[in-house]
Amino acid sequence: MTDIATWIINNVREARAGGRLEQGIPFAVWQRQWEISDLSGNRARSREIAEKISQLAKRQPSYAVTDRLYNAKIHFYSGEYARALELSQEALLLSRQDEDDPNLPEIYVQLSQAYQNLSNFDKALEYQAQAAGLYRALGDQISLGNSLANIGLIYWKMGRSQEALSHLEQARKIFGNNRDERSMAVVLTNTANVLLATDQTEKAQEEYLAALAICRRTGDLAKQSSLHNNLGAINFRRADYSEALKHYNLGLRIDETLGNLTGQAAKLNNMSVMMGSMGKHDEAMSSFERALKIDMKTGNQDGQMRKLGNIATLYSIKGNYPRALEFIDQAIEISRKINSQGYYGYFLSQKVSYLGNLGDNAGAKIIGNEAIELTRDSGNLSQLTTLYSNLADIYCDTGELDKAYEYSSLAIDLIKKQELFEVLKENSWYTHSMILEKTGKIPESLEYLKMAYDEVQSKARNIGDEQEKKGFLTKNRAIAEIVEKWENSQPKEN
Repeated sequence: MTDIATWIINNVREARAGGRLEQGIPFAVWQRQWEISDLSGNRARSREIAEKISQLAKRQPSYAVTDRLYNAKIHFYSGEYARALELSQEALLLSRQDEDDPNLPEIYVQLSQAYQNLSNFDKALEYQAQAAGLYRALGDQISLGNSLANIGLIYWKMGRSQEALSHLEQARKIFGNNRDERSMAVVLTNTANVLLATDQTEKAQEEYLAALAICRRTGDLAKQSSLHNNLGAINFRRADYSEALKHYNLGLRIDETLGNLTGQAAKLNNMSVMMGSMGKHDEAMSSFERALKIDMKTGNQDGQMRKLGNIATLYSIKGNYPRALEFIDQAIEISRKINSQGYYGYFLSQKVSYLGNLGDNAGAKIIGNEAIELTRDSGNLSQLTTLYSNLADIYCDTGELDKAYEYSSLAIDLIKKQELFEVLKENSWYTHSMILEKTGKIPESLEYLKMAYDEVQSKARNIGDEQEKKGFLTKNRAIAEIVEKWENSQPKEN
């Protein structure tokens, strides 16, 4: 008997098709195709297979659990996390009707993933821990390692970096002992994400590059694309725009090869954010709109939400706060619809700033209090720092300097205690400087103004193109204001 025949028979038996080969054989083949499509990032093919399994499940109930699992994945791809959660919960109910159902650990993993994307990290940890327990009992080391890596990822999102690194290190040892390169690439990537959260960018870049080397050896194009995106983000934050653009374009070409529309939209989005920072506002807007159209075409509500939020940011950079408010409200509406608590808090934080710039300080304060509660619950320290600075600006404008100083100091303390990769430190330094100036603390004010100016110049030095550097320094209103304020504070030469 050939190897392929043996494989088909074994899979048909596992599928519990009740001896119905006309159902079991196609199911076994589609399962294998699903694995390949998932690995390569071929989302269109994944959708086709999910539809076939749905039709099969209508005729044979034994495929119902797989039907729910596959379709939950499809909703994950589209950013419809609430629906993905519902389908995963249905799979769990169906699975409990069979004490020996081998799908149970995978169901727990998907429930954890759904809760994670809905910012319910306690539930995410609970289900991932249950999955890890089952894998440990079964002696499935690789799956156990993946669960430990996922637990590390959840702790990272909660802002608990040490616990995250501890679990990732456990997973790393398992994959190393079992020589599982594909899984090792995932744990290296997640470790790099945690390192970025503590601003260890050099170490993070090393881990990303090590993961990229593995993915090139194993031919994992989908993960290569994601890693180019991450490397692009590191270089963007350093204002090394040429290197960032190189990585974004490499990832974009892979996505186009795979037909991964969601990946294409993500790269276009990140390139647009970068162009906005460089002062190329028209190009950025065009690229944002292109990315938004892709997400609307694929029904990716999570992606639409992010693009709308970034378009709002671009309008705020240009000083057009009415339009910024219009787009941030659209982003907020989607975040409510898909129950994305993390992004809901983030967008509320942005709205605080826009309302303040439009003179609606009372409205900004009300929203700011709600945003603080949400952000504290999510554990996102970068977001909390930015929110504190935004509220400090509001209270400074209304003359409530004690309150302004309180919020600004909270932001500064967070930055000093833990380096935060996603925080634009120059903005927080500058806000603190302005408040100190208004309270008459001129020497301290100049100290923080210099810190803001030095941060700006550090980023500007990484920009090789002189026109791009000029755009960065002059076309971003916040950056331009810091530069002008510092230069005017310096003694004039005779």
